[in-house]
Amino acid sequence: WAVARFRKRGRFPAMSWCGGPELEYASLWRCSQTTEGLMGSKCSEDYQFVESIRQGGRGIEGRDLLVIDLRPWKSAWANKAG
Repeated sequence: WAVARFRKRGRFPAMSWCGGPELEYASLWRCSQTTEGLMGSKCSEDYQFVESIRQGGRGIEGRDLLVIDLRPWKSAWANKAG
């Protein structure tokens, strides 16, 4: 899969939690960082996958997407370089 290959150690994003109908199927996903590096390479399949997460299973346009990087900023910066 192109999405997994674009992420560190080939890790495919995985859903950890889903809120169900009472929370409009809000979900929590985990994944490793991308391998874009200093050159800022992109992966259209990864963008499409993240967009499908944002829209949810029903393809709802206009849903919010919050991305949180929980790494210390020094680690995130060092991984960008390496």
